[in-house]
Amino acid sequence: MFLVIGSILISGIILLFFWLKSLSKKQTEGWFPPNEELESYYNLTNVSITQKQKALLAAAVTTIQRIEELENERDPVFELSQDHIISFDLLNFFEKSISDLEVEKMVICSEADSLKDDWSNSIFREAEVMASKIKKIPNKKVSIDEALFNKKRETLEKKIQIKLGLINEVNKI
Repeated sequence: MFLVIGSILISGIILLFFWLKSLSKKQTEGWFPPNEELESYYNLTNVSITQKQKALLAAAVTTIQRIEELENERDPVFELSQDHIISFDLLNFFEKSISDLEVEKMVICSEADSLKDDWSNSIFREAEVMASKIKKIPNKKVSIDEALFNKKRETLEKKIQIKLGLINEVNKI
């Protein structure tokens, strides 16, 4: 009897150990998914250098955007970990993601130098300019969406007022 219970306990502990080990392996992915632009750059084989430069610049833009996002999130994450709202493991994971992005940045710099001499000094400046232009595009779209929303709201308000008899149908839209 004790032998059966002991073997069940030991096998349960072994299964728990392997399950926890598999969970820790799943969390090896960083804060962001892999940089698809950088992967597509590595998949380019028989293309011109300008196409490779464009792909590498797109990868640099993605890296810059991710670094900026993590820099914006750094203080809140640190404060939440100091207040014990999030675990220090998550803070360490966050710091590891920052270091992974720095490594990715160095890889892009070395690839830039292999494509064009001394391009590593300017690729991230170009990427920052492109990233700032990309940020400005959604802001214009939001203002158009807000204007459209306001116009629809005004139209619906007038229709409701007409149905309620608050305004005459002569003053229709």
